[in-house]
Amino acid sequence: VSSTAVTLSLARRSREMPTLASVLAGAILVSWVVMFARVAVEVAVVYPALLRTLALPLAGLGGLALFGVFALHWYARRAPAAPPDDALTHLQSPFRLGPAIQFAAFFAVVLLATALVRTYFPTRGLYALAVLSGVADVDAITLSLARMAGAGEVAAPVAARAILVAVTTNSAMKLAYGLFLADPALRV
Repeated sequence: VSSTAVTLSLARRSREMPTLASVLAGAILVSWVVMFARVAVEVAVVYPALLRTLALPLAGLGGLALFGVFALHWYARRAPAAPPDDALTHLQSPFRLGPAIQFAAFFAVVLLATALVRTYFPTRGLYALAVLSGVADVDAITLSLARMAGAGEVAAPVAARAILVAVTTNSAMKLAYGLFLADPALRV
């Protein structure tokens, strides 16, 4: 499940259910932790040697998000108890078939764009593509670049940096989505 989709969905829901802001914020942060771990697993499966370069930055970013989860939990435990609310019974699954189809289409576009960029704008074009891809998702660019690095089509350090550019861009975009789309209670 896309952490970007989870962030967007739960940030919007926070406007409908502001009393659940801390629960929704926690779920958003957990999805970010999962995203960093998922990128590491994707790289490990497709081209394990690339993980040596990415392990420390991904662990650091994931650790930072995990720290946010624990800090939020600590803060929520010390905050005054909110009045009982049955809002949890109204939550629906953010996981739907539509986003899966959109990811498949997005993945195909990223694969095509990666091949074109590699051919016509080798290194700098990959970084620009990583930024553009990171706005929406990191899985497609991660899988594509790891495969290309494993096949020798792109240098492993270039692939690693481009993956980190995508991950950083994606994290910044999710933060922006949360800040601009969420209820003020979730932003705190």
